[in-house]
Amino acid sequence: MTNPKPSPRQSWVWRELERLSTCASQNALVAEEFARENLRRLRLAAPTIVSVNLAVFLLFVFNDVTIGARQARWSGAILIIHGVMGVMFIAVGLLAHWRLKRPPHRVWDQVLGLTGTAGLALGTAALSIVDQWVKQGIMTIVIGFMAGSMVFLIRPFHAVVLFCSAGVIGVVGLALTQTSPVVLISDQATLVAAVVAAIFLASLLWRERTVNTLLRRSLRDSHAVLEQKQAELEILARNDPLTGLFNRREFTRLAGIELARAKRQNIPTAFVMVDLDLFKHVNDSWGHPVGDEVLKNTARVLLGGARQADVVARVGGEEMSLLLPNTDEAAAVTLANRLREALERTPLERDGQVIPVTASFGVAVVPPGSQANLENAYIAADQALYKAKERGRNRVECAPVRSGALPGETTSGA
Repeated sequence: MTNPKPSPRQSWVWRELERLSTCASQNALVAEEFARENLRRLRLAAPTIVSVNLAVFLLFVFNDVTIGARQARWSGAILIIHGVMGVMFIAVGLLAHWRLKRPPHRVWDQVLGLTGTAGLALGTAALSIVDQWVKQGIMTIVIGFMAGSMVFLIRPFHAVVLFCSAGVIGVVGLALTQTSPVVLISDQATLVAAVVAAIFLASLLWRERTVNTLLRRSLRDSHAVLEQKQAELEILARNDPLTGLFNRREFTRLAGIELARAKRQNIPTAFVMVDLDLFKHVNDSWGHPVGDEVLKNTARVLLGGARQADVVARVGGEEMSLLLPNTDEAAAVTLANRLREALERTPLERDGQVIPVTASFGVAVVPPGSQANLENAYIAADQALYKAKERGRNRVECAPVRSGALPGETTSGA
């Protein structure tokens, strides 16, 4: 038995409920950020409001407007309201400044921001109520509601509670001070409209700011992911994914730069080729995962023993190369032997068994003033490596670098 298809009205209600649920979830995501923003706005708005309170207070003090008892009561009430508002906004302004220097606290920050909005709404409501003793109209409370809804970021639910509460107080208060029924009903209707307008405006501004904020966050996150992916691609473009060493292309690029610098400064540059001995036997006996661990271990040993200015790269399967700037043959051989011994002393342990690891090293040095290029140096280092393999492996051999040398040329060892 199939479920009955929902009616269009039910579908509309369900869509609206989902939309409200989405809005509520989004509101929660921005609540803390908006609470901090309200503190910044309150810190700026408080001096302005206090200045207005002070100006009105002084205006009433230095101008005698008390013609009768009614005017005297009105004047005194205005002074009290502006005095209370001034003191209140001095306090909340200082508290907002203090809170902004502390870590965010969602509840306290929201309460303080809403306190400022409520103070503005209730203060202007009180002014409109007492104004009924001497004049008609409630422009003060309308301005207060509009200012509160535009200056502060008020969550829709909070806007409903805040402005409705202030509106109820205003409606009741107007009935106590306005004696003309016609004026009273007109002012109360205007106040209801002001409440609705303030709630609508506050909700609209909150929603617009929420959408923009979440969009900026999404763009920022996407940009961060893109930068991370770009960094990963750059690493993959220049580094070997298994060992983390530079790859052949990056080694070639860096070697070309170094050789050009060495020619300008008339200094030697050494190249060392490293090839693991009997690496195929390791793969055949222990499997390729163990062979990968051997390569990683070799890379760690070479990086640990190389100098800070040296370049270490994996240029083939089990073949690695070192670029030694400003290094003559004696120093290059010394470093190569040190690396060879360190590798021999660092076997790989697997399942309680020791897998010995050794390597042969071929050294070639481009002397000062030489016109040899990278290919010449690579050929010479490869010949030295071949010589090390022929003479028993796990040793260091040298070969001279010649301009225009061919791969089949023979060289004498150093």
